[in-house]
Amino acid sequence: MQDLETLNFNELPSRFPHRWLAVKVLERDPESGQPEKVRVVSRDADIYGIRINLGRDEYCIVYTGTVPEEKYVAML
Repeated sequence: MQDLETLNFNELPSRFPHRWLAVKVLERDPESGQPEKVRVVSRDADIYGIRINLGRDEYCIVYTGTVPEEKYVAML
């Protein structure tokens, strides 16, 4: 997948609804450390394989869907 343009983190759900994304963090909020600007590296790929091969500070895995409002949710 070719690099996409730089996106605001909040734009991801509308651009890539209900997807697992690997993103390169380009800018973080100085107070919270949360990603603000990102570049999508991969979508709907083997997120566990990607996580192993990418640095934790510069990359993160994001799910852009909603979490079910059940009593229990398991995230592996």
